[in-house]
Formats: sequence, C-alpha cells, structure tokens
Amino acid sequence: MDDAPNGTQAVEPVGLRRLPSPRELMADAAPDQDARGVVARGRRLAQTAVSGASGQRLLLLRLPLGVLLEQAQRLGAWLARESGWGVLAQAWAEPAPAWGRQALLERRRAYLHCLAAGVPVAHELVQPNAMAYLGDLVSAACLPPTVIESQIHRELASALPCPVLLELGGDKRQIGRDARQAVAASHRFPMLLGDGRVGLVESAGNPDGALLLAPGMAGDEAPHLLVLDETAGGADAWHPACGGLVLTASSVAAAQQRFERWREAERLDAIA
Repeated sequence: MDDAPNGTQAVEPVGLRRLPSPRELMADAAPDQDARGVVARGRRLAQTAVSGASGQRLLLLRLPLGVLLEQAQRLGAWLARESGWGVLAQAWAEPAPAWGRQALLERRRAYLHCLAAGVPVAHELVQPNAMAYLGDLVSAACLPPTVIESQIHRELASALPCPVLLELGGDKRQIGRDARQAVAASHRFPMLLGDGRVGLVESAGNPDGALLLAPGMAGDEAPHLLVLDETAGGADAWHPACGGLVLTASSVAAAQQRFERWREAERLDAIA
C-alpha cells in the first residue's frame, strides 16, 4: 500500500494530452494588422446594426466552410460594393469539429484566410473554450438553439468583446429575452485564460446582444435580426426594429441572388 496516494497527494488523470494554451496557438497563426482591422470593422458594423442607432444593417451570411474558403475573394468583392449593409460570414452545415490542437489551428487559419480577403467572420459558439482560442479573429458570436439556455454559455457571452447573436429554436421569445438579459449582466465564473490556466473572472456584461427570429416571430422584438428561410418570399416580416438578415446559401452567387430578391421585395413593399 506504500504506492497508494494519501489524502495530501493530487491524483493525476491518465490518458490525457495537454492542449496548447490559447496564447501558444495564437502565436502559431497570428493575425497581421490588416486582419485585426477587418475584425474591428466587423465588430463595429455588428454593434451598430444591433443597437438600431443608425440606418446600418447587418447581413449574416451562412456558407459551408469549404465554399467560404474557396469563394472568400468573391465575397470580399461583394462586401466592398455594399452600402448600408455590413456583412459577416459564418461557416455553416459542417460536422461538429474535434477540438484538438490541429483542428483549432486549422480553424484559425480558415478565419485568417477570410480576413485576408476583407471578410469578417462570426463563430458559432458551442464549445465554451473555443473563443479563448479564436476570439481575436471573430467579429460576432452566435449561440445556437442547443446552447441558448445554457448558463455557462450566457456567462461566457457576457465577457466577449463582440456582439452576441442568440438564435431561438421555435417560438421561444421569452427564453431569448432571458438570454439577452443574462448576456448583458455581470457574472463571476471560471474561464480559460490566455496562458492556459483557469481563473475566476468577473464580466462587465455585454450590451450588444440580439435575437435571431424566424419571419413568423418578428413583431416588435428589439433588437433582432430576421432569419430568412426558403418560404419567406417577401419583406412582409420586416419591422423597423429589425437590424438585419440571416441568409443560408450554398454559394456566394446563390446568396447574392436571394439577397437581391429580398431587397427588391422590400423596395416594392415600401412603395405599395
């Protein structure tokens, strides 16, 4: 029994591999000054849109990751021509990634590729520690329906330096209001720090939270973005409180076509 741990010894788990710290991984795929500028611009555009303080609106464009990488230059050219709309790109409809070192490094490189083309990105926040590794490259965080009720995710979102988009599953507007209120509040919670340690932090609260609502849910909820599905043929669900649109497409060309159809419907509704 001499080898058995006593009450004062820490028992180390076996079969585990240490991940690099966020700071170590960031050093392996670091943004340059231009990329940091794109991130900051995307955050300002998103903050302005969700605040409703001006005519600026936000288009959250969801594309498959492979398409996003292949067509980043084309998307960047489209963004440069748009006025009155800020555009963020989000990788969509992909398998849940493994969060090992290589997967995190590949995701950082993918985001850097988008930023090099002038395209700010939004990240779907499912794995709570992911933003410690990716947050410096992200202009907005999206909480999907699977985690919007999670107190851990709400607390983490309250400490993020970027807007938070809260997507509802079904007509759960009260849950969305509760989540937005929690994100805006201050919390004390354990968080992964840059050097890889976990520390107790106190957030200041994140005032830049917005709901993602399906067309039938729009109403006067503010602030929110309208999630345009395939059945929404016009702009009848638009409301002045709406800060933008969410489009899912298989390519940049398809996204442009859907956006132009919606914008034409909005113009016709305005003069009707």
